[in-house]
Amino acid sequence: MTKARTWSQKLTVARTMRESAGETAYDRVQLLMEIYDDRDFLSRFPEEERREDVLDKCTDDLCASFCELREMMRFNDDRAHWAKGNLGTLRIDTMAHLAEEAANRRNGEPKRVHRIIKQSEFKQVQDELKGEKLRSNTLQDSFQTQAQRTAELERENSALKLENAELKGRNSELERLVNRELASA
Repeated sequence: MTKARTWSQKLTVARTMRESAGETAYDRVQLLMEIYDDRDFLSRFPEEERREDVLDKCTDDLCASFCELREMMRFNDDRAHWAKGNLGTLRIDTMAHLAEEAANRRNGEPKRVHRIIKQSEFKQVQDELKGEKLRSNTLQDSFQTQAQRTAELERENSALKLENAELKGRNSELERLVNRELASA
């Protein structure tokens, strides 16, 4: 859709997309992000503030600046979520996320990443979790089996030690008898 176009052509398309805000918001923000990163656009508008002003004119109907929409895209780049058209909720979620990030930076805590994941990613994580639970259960069963075997061996060892002590006692008694017999002979 956006290949082989200059930044000015992309800007014209973005302005046209403005007419159908809810349906094309995702595409529009993606397009504006491409424009923002375009080398020719950067050379035409070297000041960041000026670049943002130019792009903000393509987003004023969305009640958000280009910078806010770019952050919303960074927070949630799921096309289906954007297509639902509830940008207000997405914006609130994004702003709450940004506020939390800022608070964490002030407190020196590590940055936590929150984002909405796709159903397929969720399913994959669930499948991995099931596999890990199965592996954990298998290891626990193996551990219990080994613990039982260890307990059996310890009981057997105790019995053998007792038997060994009895045999040593008998052996000592026999040696004494043999020594008496040899001494009396």
